[in-house]
Amino acid sequence: VAISLAMLGFASSGVYLILRPVPPEDRTARIPRVAFQFAISALVLLFYSCAAPFLLEFLKSVIGKGASRVIVVTTLFGLSVVPFFLAGLFLSWALVTHAKEWAGRVYGSNLVGSAAGCWIVIILLKFLGCAGAIVTTAIAGFCATLLVDTEGMQRKKALVGILACSLLLIPAIVRQGDDFIFLRTLIKLTFPTDRHELRRWDSSSCVDFVQMPPDPFGFWGADKRNFTGAWPRKIGVYIDSYAFTSIINAEDLKKDSTFFDRLPISVPLSVKENKAPHVLVIGAGGGNDVRAALHFGAGKVTAVEINPLIVEEVRDKYKDYSGDLYNHPKVN
Repeated sequence: VAISLAMLGFASSGVYLILRPVPPEDRTARIPRVAFQFAISALVLLFYSCAAPFLLEFLKSVIGKGASRVIVVTTLFGLSVVPFFLAGLFLSWALVTHAKEWAGRVYGSNLVGSAAGCWIVIILLKFLGCAGAIVTTAIAGFCATLLVDTEGMQRKKALVGILACSLLLIPAIVRQGDDFIFLRTLIKLTFPTDRHELRRWDSSSCVDFVQMPPDPFGFWGADKRNFTGAWPRKIGVYIDSYAFTSIINAEDLKKDSTFFDRLPISVPLSVKENKAPHVLVIGAGGGNDVRAALHFGAGKVTAVEINPLIVEEVRDKYKDYSGDLYNHPKVN
């Protein structure tokens, strides 16, 4: 979806320039203005993304669930297109303005910058989180404004923007993550009854780690009828605020692991007469299925998980909590 929105924005800028060509004498003044608008649009998108859950809840009470989702999501997609639309205008006008003398250099710089940006954003996501990466992108837009504003019309506003964004980034830089007040508030409202412990970002996903009570939530398809055993405590792992897995508390497992007998994963593991000597778990997540395989006597478990953030935290922050599951001698 993100790539489609980006391509839509770039394509729309080309269509706009064809339908509404700009006289050469106006381009010099418009280029820094568009760079400034790009930076502002990135910040607007960030704040709207954070406010969207609150807006959705408010609209549900006014116009209903279905209509409110359409409005909130459509607006989010529309705002996501705007920065790419403005970036397309900036580059197109820069190419046309310097078509004779610098066209090759401008286009070459665009290609080099795009390639470098793909690597830089991975680093920014790792150390500053999504919000920090977007704020840094806005700072780049303000800096571009200063570089191309030969008449000085946008210079003061760009400097104010750089200062404001730099101040906004300080908590994220110090703590290395999404340490923004509005994001902390959003997280608390997203997980109102649980204790949020950690949020990790990379170029493919956002992963939240949440402390959860000992109940059957997350053990999909569990047979809860007449169950007298104890459900374990766990760390809930939310991927992109939707997909879910969990990390089971190892100490609770030592006390009572009979709940595994109530899980669907137990069926193929328990019906085999001599137990499975080697189990392959695809999509291991926080390790529930791996634990189940060990519980039913697997001699070796090969766990495959596409999201490195989950594996890193199970091995690092939750090493003791999980009983060092992903370093277990029978697990690879």
